[in-house]
Amino acid sequence: MGVAAGKLVPTTAYAAIQASIIAARESSQAHLSLAVRQIGGQPLPAQGGVRILDYSADLGGDGLEVEVLGIPYALYEQLFPTQPGEI
Repeated sequence: MGVAAGKLVPTTAYAAIQASIIAARESSQAHLSLAVRQIGGQPLPAQGGVRILDYSADLGGDGLEVEVLGIPYALYEQLFPTQPGEI
């Protein structure tokens, strides 16, 4: 299983859930049913879930990150071929 993380560049729709994200940033966000979609619209499998870390009040745009946890290894290798494999 792989983990991918990176800067979140939100759309205007993010404002509708931002308070919920901030309230749950130190706990599970499973109740928010977050998902990441691949180019083409297919959902990206994330057996460990998707989390958004929002510290934008303190750090501005650099304070937004998304994490996708538990991407099946074969798909992770396909999507991120230049990333290191197993440690």
